[in-house]
Amino acid sequence: HMLLMFMERRLELGEKIKEKLTPILNLLTESCRAHRETRLYIRKHILPPLRDVSQRPEEGTTVKSRLVRLMTHLDTDLKHCAADLLFVLCKENVRRFVKYTGYGNAAGLLATRGLLGGQRVSNS
Repeated sequence: HMLLMFMERRLELGEKIKEKLTPILNLLTESCRAHRETRLYIRKHILPPLRDVSQRPEEGTTVKSRLVRLMTHLDTDLKHCAADLLFVLCKENVRRFVKYTGYGNAAGLLATRGLLGGQRVSNS
């Protein structure tokens, strides 16, 4: 819970965003990738069930909307870190990832990983 609060504060500050946010995004991503319970907990806080689809994913002040906005940031490292965290929270499922972030926002990560066709990542 403390890591989530720490990340939220970093997202709100907005200054030196790459230096302050990249390490925490990487830590959360790897923790979620390694521990199912951690992923479920963090997903519940960042990606609540979709109810309101009248707003675009990047609009608003929620943690999710801020992370989605980072997915189109000019800084490549920051963009990939934010996208990786959201992708892992979606259990690396392309359809779920697109559902939560929007196709345009997801396209960069999916193209990088060769997943624009919609298939799931294989762990081989």
